[in-house]
Amino acid sequence: MNPNKKLILRAFVSVILVLLLLKQISLKDVVLNIRGANFLILFVISSFFINYFFSAYRWRELIVYKTKKKVGILYLLKLYYIGSFLSNFLPSTIGGDVYKAYKLGKDTGNMAGAVTATFMERLIGVVSLSIISSVSLVWFWGFRGAVVFIAFWALILAGFLGLWFVSKFSKKLKIFYENILFYKSNKKALFKALLYSFFVQGGSVFAHYFTARSLDINLSLPFSFSAFPVIGFISFLPISISGLGVQDNIYVFVFSKIGVLAGLAASASVLFHILRAFNSLIGWALLSFDKEFKDSLSLDFKSESVVKIETVGK
Repeated sequence: MNPNKKLILRAFVSVILVLLLLKQISLKDVVLNIRGANFLILFVISSFFINYFFSAYRWRELIVYKTKKKVGILYLLKLYYIGSFLSNFLPSTIGGDVYKAYKLGKDTGNMAGAVTATFMERLIGVVSLSIISSVSLVWFWGFRGAVVFIAFWALILAGFLGLWFVSKFSKKLKIFYENILFYKSNKKALFKALLYSFFVQGGSVFAHYFTARSLDINLSLPFSFSAFPVIGFISFLPISISGLGVQDNIYVFVFSKIGVLAGLAASASVLFHILRAFNSLIGWALLSFDKEFKDSLSLDFKSESVVKIETVGK
């Protein structure tokens, strides 16, 4: 399907889901709830930092193995924040990854390795999220939850089979496919990346948790670690614009299990959207120092105080 048509379709899904949500809640109450958020809102930004920090470590494990370059954590953390900012304007939940892969490729001199490592980092993150969510999906949705989980893995398998088939007719895709298979020979790197993923998901859970608690929604940590990975997993599916509408309706459904009213649950979801966008402004601040980006939009950042790339073994 044409990319523009996909974007229109996803925007249509978001609009429909938001309209359905507005039938259940009062927009005025949502605004009043958000305005009354308490000091715990400050911990949300810290939780985002934890998420990005361990994501950077996960990414570095895959980069070092594929490109044979040692990349500074602060450099990768910077790319994560910039990528999150750019994702606000790109027609995809992974739009920021395009910038991250391109910038990393230019700085390491290994574009193919950078693209592959970035792709694998994202894939391992989604796989870990699906693993954590599997039991909760069945708990919240029963048979329908099992269908969602099975459908996700069917799509992953179909994607790899499709890539394998198409790579036979495209030299570039063949190189990309072979780069992915390259990781099969180092299960240690994959295991460490998967281990970091669980810390990444922990940061995400706490970001949701503190958002809800800032609105005086009484949540237990066991419930949070069951509910929020499911919310994150389904919101990540490419059926809407950045999870808009999808996340909000799932919040209402899941929170109803513990007696939280629809309006308050929707308020927590909207507040999370706002805080995530606010957090991405850190990426804007970092990008604002990129003179070459501003002048030519080449996405090339050369700050020696932040970027530290050394050949392994030196």
